[in-house]
Amino acid sequence: MDLPVCGNRVILQSKNEISMTQKLLGTLAILFWFISCTPPHEPPKENTKEAFMAMSLKQQFAEMAQRGGITQLNINDIQLQRISTGVIRSFPSYSFQYCPVIDIFELSEQGDALYSIGLRKGTGEVLDVKVELKSDTWVEINGLRYRIELHNYTQDNGQDKVQYTFTPDGDVPGSSEDYLNLIAALNSSNSGDAVRPDLFIPDVRVLSLGSLQLTVVLNSEANEELPTLGSCQEVTPQGQFSIKGQGIYEFNSGKGTIIKIHDEEIDNSRALTITVIYNERYTVQFWGSDGRVPETREPFASHENLNGKHIKDRLGNNRTLITPDGTKITLVTPGPYTPVSAITIYHGGSVHHINTVCTKLEYSTANNPFISQRMDELQPDGETSILEDTPDMVWFYNIYNEDSPCRRIYERVNLGSLPKAIPNQVNDLYDDKRLAHT
Repeated sequence: MDLPVCGNRVILQSKNEISMTQKLLGTLAILFWFISCTPPHEPPKENTKEAFMAMSLKQQFAEMAQRGGITQLNINDIQLQRISTGVIRSFPSYSFQYCPVIDIFELSEQGDALYSIGLRKGTGEVLDVKVELKSDTWVEINGLRYRIELHNYTQDNGQDKVQYTFTPDGDVPGSSEDYLNLIAALNSSNSGDAVRPDLFIPDVRVLSLGSLQLTVVLNSEANEELPTLGSCQEVTPQGQFSIKGQGIYEFNSGKGTIIKIHDEEIDNSRALTITVIYNERYTVQFWGSDGRVPETREPFASHENLNGKHIKDRLGNNRTLITPDGTKITLVTPGPYTPVSAITIYHGGSVHHINTVCTKLEYSTANNPFISQRMDELQPDGETSILEDTPDMVWFYNIYNEDSPCRRIYERVNLGSLPKAIPNQVNDLYDDKRLAHT
């Protein structure tokens, strides 16, 4: 995430001429385009549905490039043939959810209509596309014509969604290589879309498709970009996040969760303690190191306590906890007994990011769902736990691991529990082989 950005995405330099395979990729979905980092574009004074609808097609594309990302593709009435057997199958509808959302780059512009555009999702390869706007109803993508229609526009708490329908003019040829490359390019960093069992990839030929529906999510704050993290430039805390002193922070969700962060220097060493309090009674605490470096100036927070009882130590790299009111805190680390380099807190549309290397609050926003979603997608959760509130018990358990963006492996592992009828009892349910007392 510590990269130069243009609009709301990483700047990409121009690439060479588009290959024949990449040209064919425009047949199925290149639809995931839209012009990013366009020449100077003035957004409307008010980002409203009415203002957007009044724009020309080119203006809409430029607007989406400045404050949007492709989040979903629906393929309607697609007909596929298995090359090895000749068997033909038809799918009335097929949907792809993209995480992280697909970024779009303008590589060059020729005249008023012709563009060379690149697509990239996460850290995957870049796919080049040539797009020519014929009119406000027709668009040509790598030589294939599509009729384009603004299908729907919905507004939802700072994260509006625009849906376009692309209807091809004639047949859309394809091959196994074309289709596989397209899916791979658009689904790198994703979990599962490239290997759906009912799509016989790579042994497939695309015979025809009825239409494509593209969903673009828009940020209502057109001028706000994804933050450049790692700069050590301090910002002013927003919303329910506050700075209590040097290295001392507090977040209050207003719905039951309070997070207290103490990053202090004590006796020529540094102690990072993160206390997550829910409903004023239940706490999960990250603190201390394994003792290998008794006098260290690095923040570790490797131990994990439930209501004061040491349950286990961090198992992998990043570490995330989600509380019953949806508050999410992620510790960024390279391993179990290594220093924490950053802490990010998410709650709805609020995000707060602390650089613990230089002890600076680098980003803070109180209500921007688009930025919250993008930052959350791009930051792996790592080992992820849930604090679950049930009628008789509060449970603390691991729910999934996410070592790379959007690749989650789900497995419930109970760590501890707190019986509500016995307030002082902490049940340790996890045997950490590294610790004799758990």
